[in-house]
Amino acid sequence: MPASSASSVVRFGSFEFDVLSGELRRSGMRVNLQDQPLRVLECLLERPGQLVSREDLRRRLWSGDTFVDFEQGLNAAVKRLRETLADSAESPRFIETVPRRGYRFVAPVGCDVPDADAPRNSEPEKPSDGAASRSSAGRLRYVALISGTALVVIMVAAMTGWLRRTGPARPQRLEIHLGRDQRQPAYS
Repeated sequence: MPASSASSVVRFGSFEFDVLSGELRRSGMRVNLQDQPLRVLECLLERPGQLVSREDLRRRLWSGDTFVDFEQGLNAAVKRLRETLADSAESPRFIETVPRRGYRFVAPVGCDVPDADAPRNSEPEKPSDGAASRSSAGRLRYVALISGTALVVIMVAAMTGWLRRTGPARPQRLEIHLGRDQRQPAYS
């Protein structure tokens, strides 16, 4: 997403990044993220799917007259960003490491372009075939989950009704009779 783009919100996974305000949200809730990890995210989202070199990130995060341990600082910023996104270097969902070269944002992204003429409650665009199949699979999993839950609830209700109808097992009286020779001697 180039900086000259009119897009203001970039969506990926359950996250939204508002380029204009510099806010990251997860499922609508604001996520606190320090300045450097936020700037790394912004750099990666400007070129999703493309390699962003470590040198490009150094130029964007630290000015030429700043003296820092660049390697440690960048690694710490990416680590904090991954923690916030619940991502990992071993199996990346969002940020892929290209060893000794840089990073790549690998998740699919979507952009919202504000339109002053469009009404606020307009219908969303129809998803592409790939998005429709993912959406359909998600609905199928949801229906299966609800159906399974309903089945368990019905079984528990049926079992509870059956146990109430039959009632609890009544304790039976057990009598033990001891014969004369089995009686204990009386102590005096």
